[in-house]
Amino acid sequence: MKVIISPEGCRRNNMDVPDILLLLKYSMSSNEEQSQKKLIEMGLITAERDQNYQPTGWRVTKKGLELLESVFVESDKEDKSMEELLEIAEGLKSIFPQGKKDGTSNYWAESKLLIVKRLKSFFKRYGSEYTKEQILEAARKYVEGFNGRYQYMRTLKYFIFRDRNSLGEAEASSDLLTYIENAGQEQNLKDDWISTMV
Repeated sequence: MKVIISPEGCRRNNMDVPDILLLLKYSMSSNEEQSQKKLIEMGLITAERDQNYQPTGWRVTKKGLELLESVFVESDKEDKSMEELLEIAEGLKSIFPQGKKDGTSNYWAESKLLIVKRLKSFFKRYGSEYTKEQILEAARKYVEGFNGRYQYMRTLKYFIFRDRNSLGEAEASSDLLTYIENAGQEQNLKDDWISTMV
């Protein structure tokens, strides 16, 4: 079963998305206690507690949010073929430095399949109209802008997009999208790359 829920569809029925998701959960008549135990054991949810360490509810962990994103991406209709996504991933890997980022255990570029997964999320978030050429050119301009001094450069996965938590709210940013939308203005970005870092 494929389920698509939009805030607009919920509002037209005088409901909120969380209400509909809870209703959907009950319609599947699963054992809530068993599901909850499984999610805790997998590290997908954790207890939310007040200042007296009393439980107040449940919170989705970073691992849980990543799983949700993965399920949404894998459940959606793909606009780009796997062959095209692999070509983009291969091109991106060839542009970014090889090996690990200095002083970290993070590789500059993950495996092609992990890059493909990240690209699928990018297209789901920002639209699928961006071409292979635009993406590779944006990556080239980004890497060239650091003039071989990669200390402050983001790894490939965070270049594609990055989720951050700011004052309790999730914020997404994408250097890839920024470079695509500002094509032709890279010299300005290159001249000011340290001050524009976030």
